[in-house]
Amino acid sequence: MVFDKKRIFSGSLILAILIFFYIFKLNSFLIITLIIFTIYDILYSKIVSLKFLFFSLILMFISFLFFFNNLPLIFFIFISLILFLISFLKFKLNNIFILLLGCFFLSLNFINFEKNIIYIFFLISFINDTSAYLFGNTFKGPLIIPKISPKKTWSGTISSFIISLILFIYFDFSIFYSIFLSISLFLGDIYFSYIKRSLKIKDFSNLIPGHGGILDRLDSIFFLPFILIISTLF
Repeated sequence: MVFDKKRIFSGSLILAILIFFYIFKLNSFLIITLIIFTIYDILYSKIVSLKFLFFSLILMFISFLFFFNNLPLIFFIFISLILFLISFLKFKLNNIFILLLGCFFLSLNFINFEKNIIYIFFLISFINDTSAYLFGNTFKGPLIIPKISPKKTWSGTISSFIISLILFIYFDFSIFYSIFLSISLFLGDIYFSYIKRSLKIKDFSNLIPGHGGILDRLDSIFFLPFILIISTLF
């Protein structure tokens, strides 16, 4: 059983930084930091052109200014924008991915100001990824989707799912909601792996030793803000 020391050290450092943000209530600074590092990842991996990236950032900035306090309106407007732009851009995978990232950060920003649930998401995601890595390396076994995620095993995935489920329940989510959220952690990871395989890149950047870029660490929580916002609409 061999573990990547760089990965463990970097993961511990990320957790320490998140605890720092939480203790000193630097919520807005956390979001801004994540956006800056995400832009770095996008530029490093050359997922989209600078022109399209600039256009996406303008859209997100306008949404921050005018639609922040109206959750249903935010959701409706961005879904409309996505549908319009996807049709205009002829379903280019990388462009769709960037637009969804914009929606992700808007959603992240809203729930962050609503309450500290975002830190719960980060904590559970961190534990989910760590447990999947540890159990996967320990027990190994058959792979789930080797063509998309060549290192993801059934042992690591099932173990991390159970641990995440227990944690969500501990933080007062219903059992049904906890199951749904725990599954979404796996789906987010697979979705980002699919994007990377489709764009023929291993990692989004080399920003975090042993992990890749910040987008390689945001994958598990990618669908969580969407689920939370959609649940408030019903």
